[in-house]
Amino acid sequence: MTDDTGALMSALDSRAGCGCSTEPNGVRLICRQPWRGEFAYLHVIHPGLKCAELTELAQIFGAELPPLLRDFYTKMNGLQLFEALLNVNGLVEDFSRIPGKFQPFCPMIRASTFPGLHPSWHRLGYFPIGTWVGYSRKAIIACNKHDDIVVFDEETGRQLRQYPNIVTALRMLAAEMDLLWQSDGKLGVPEQSLDAAFVVHGSA
Repeated sequence: MTDDTGALMSALDSRAGCGCSTEPNGVRLICRQPWRGEFAYLHVIHPGLKCAELTELAQIFGAELPPLLRDFYTKMNGLQLFEALLNVNGLVEDFSRIPGKFQPFCPMIRASTFPGLHPSWHRLGYFPIGTWVGYSRKAIIACNKHDDIVVFDEETGRQLRQYPNIVTALRMLAAEMDLLWQSDGKLGVPEQSLDAAFVVHGSA
């Protein structure tokens, strides 16, 4: 897990030369994108949670956090990668709309509707922790009590990927997506081609 976390952060930090900063609250901003707006960055990583906050997040998910997912959240309270197309949700304490106040995506609505919308995955013990978004398609990232990660198409429920833990999932998905962005942080392919990534492969 430590090796995968280091590999993930090294890959994300490889774009730090395009402009990065750390907010007073510990939010890490990587690869500034001024053409998208004053507060736009390719990657946003939120600082980790404390024990009481982990308990609160588990209550929202409606499931005990398995060991490796819990360890992930002690390091990162969610993140938004590649212009928020690859996301892991996090605990939100203040739903402020102030521009430039970077917050993770809240899992509350998706977690509460997951059993009804995706009963087959819910019956297998999975709960949603993030999303992977293309041009016209979206996938759900879900975890179970054994730390297994599945990525499945939101519309069809079809499994797209399977990984042994969240950091391995992020490392491998980020490696795929990184190929689509130029060195300066601009998308290097037409937006429509993002859907081509949603093929059944890439499991670990």
